[in-house]
Amino acid sequence: MRIQTTPIEPDIVLVQITGRISLGRDCEDVEWAVDQLIRDNRTKVVFDLSELDYVDSMGVGILVMCSGKLTRAGGELRMASLQPRIAELIKITRLDQIFRLYPTAAVAIENFEIAP
Repeated sequence: MRIQTTPIEPDIVLVQITGRISLGRDCEDVEWAVDQLIRDNRTKVVFDLSELDYVDSMGVGILVMCSGKLTRAGGELRMASLQPRIAELIKITRLDQIFRLYPTAAVAIENFEIAP
């Protein structure tokens, strides 16, 4: 798994996750990346999941936990460009009621910029 962060001015961070989020180091890496963003006071976060191939149950739990951490920090986690299998998993588990899902990272970022 690879995590790449890109700041989008003025206060948004695009996080591109490539590969898999599964039990073990992958989950820790995602959680640590979000923890670092919160420490840096960067709490408007868009996860670009266009290159994410697989998420297991632990990975889904980490996504939920990261969303909660960002919300408690006064921010928000948005998810964009989900692969069809991952989007279906999010819908089946009804997490689409928790996560804000967007067709592309650009749409998620644009919406942040115009939000009140």
